[in-house]
Amino acid sequence: HVSALAGFRTLLNYIGGSFIYVRYMYSDRFRIIATSWAEANHREEGAKYPDQPCDVSEGRMTESTTDDEHPSGSEEMARRTTSKVAAKGGKRAQSSTSGRVSAGKRPEKNVAVPTTFPEMFRFNAAVMDFGDVVWMGEVLAAFDTIVANMAKATRLQEECDVLALKLSRSRGPIRLSDFRTVMLASLRSLAPKRWSSQHEVAWIWLWDNIERLLRSQLGKPAAFGRAIKAMFQGLNEQQRHDFRRDIVQTFFATAPAGQNHFRQSETRLHYIMDKVLTLTVDLYKTPSEVVFKLGGLGLRHVGYG
Repeated sequence: HVSALAGFRTLLNYIGGSFIYVRYMYSDRFRIIATSWAEANHREEGAKYPDQPCDVSEGRMTESTTDDEHPSGSEEMARRTTSKVAAKGGKRAQSSTSGRVSAGKRPEKNVAVPTTFPEMFRFNAAVMDFGDVVWMGEVLAAFDTIVANMAKATRLQEECDVLALKLSRSRGPIRLSDFRTVMLASLRSLAPKRWSSQHEVAWIWLWDNIERLLRSQLGKPAAFGRAIKAMFQGLNEQQRHDFRRDIVQTFFATAPAGQNHFRQSETRLHYIMDKVLTLTVDLYKTPSEVVFKLGGLGLRHVGYG
């Protein structure tokens, strides 16, 4: 009993120490990312949580000595960049219906200054000759949700898995480091007054984690999709019936409260499970369409029951 108690205390010490370490090392990074992201997109969170330079090495926030009455230099920097690009005959980025970060007409001197992250990203992507890179459009479309859920490990993993499915449909090489280059350039332009080395460290740290999650899945969805399709096609009617039944039983055993919402007949439940199997196969073929359908289905059932 004495050894068991000592082992339990050691385990609790390690768990508590890990919580303290995470809070000490990463809480300031989360704050920096959240406030700078709000500022880059002109959201109210920026006013609620004023951005302050953070001393990450000491694990505490330090007050900013910057005079807030001075005007922000983001628009001035963006205008200077626009003028230089116009003089050199650069191309302006425009979004397309296919999610592509595409290049359009050459910018003129009276071109509208990008004021949000997506606009600035498309602009910089065109300047850096990434305007026709399709996969960057997919990452850009999902980036806001990823940043919003950066502190939720499970949700972050889910968003990166879905993004990896979408990227698997893109043709050509995918160099994730190129997105980081454009991302940092855009953030620097949108928050030049508050941008510091701590911002640079925080955003690079976040992107490194996103890139690690994406790389762990890139190249695999195609093989997974073929394997799942072959498995479902190889099932006879009795095997499909047993498979659907096992899904229902596992679901009710895991979440007993679900029985209050699924009061349909067994035939109806098997129909729903069959749709689940179909969507699973379709998720690897048309991930964007399936995600849109599932999102709409969830919204239609908000507040149900």
